[in-house]
Amino acid sequence: MDATFDRVARKVDEGAGVWAQDPYSYLHGVALRIAQEQGRLAARERALPQAALEARAAAAHEEARREASPALSEGRLRCLDECLAALPAEARELLRRYHGAEARIADRRRQAQALGISGTALRLRAFRLRGALVQCVADCCRRTETEDGRTT
Repeated sequence: MDATFDRVARKVDEGAGVWAQDPYSYLHGVALRIAQEQGRLAARERALPQAALEARAAAAHEEARREASPALSEGRLRCLDECLAALPAEARELLRRYHGAEARIADRRRQAQALGISGTALRLRAFRLRGALVQCVADCCRRTETEDGRTT
């Protein structure tokens, strides 16, 4: 409603005349146009997540293709093993249970209850541990490439 009055007031301020005999009819028409604009905008925004998902899938496919070389995969796996070994045992177990093949919503609820934390706190812990692990693997791979004399 405010958007309608704001738009009409701005047009009148700019010198545009209101050519309706009944101001209600004019305001109603402007309100309908604003509703249509918002509907089109909402439809575009709903389409954006699909495009973003497709772009993310394409990027993941490209990364998987780049990692297909055996030497790189072996190096990344070695780095992952090193980084996992550097984590405390509780952190390794949390990640194993959180991301394991048997990880289901009910399992994660039980895991959170066993730790005495909420499901959100468990997700945050897993997210932070995973982020630290990804960073560790990336650092290890860069270090390995530098030591081997390769460039990124």
